[in-house]
Amino acid sequence: MVTAFLSRKAMVGYLTEIAWETDVWVAEDVTHLIHFNGQHLLQLYQSQLPLI
Repeated sequence: MVTAFLSRKAMVGYLTEIAWETDVWVAEDVTHLIHFNGQHLLQLYQSQLPLI
């Protein structure tokens, strides 16, 4: 599930209501999703892993 907001300021009022294991998209930063999932926050993105 993805929740969308026009701005981060608009999102702040709903932070306690956003379900874990979901994503938030903010129109101010169209290329980024905010992941409400501990695994995503603690792992590097695939493109950031060192090349071997």
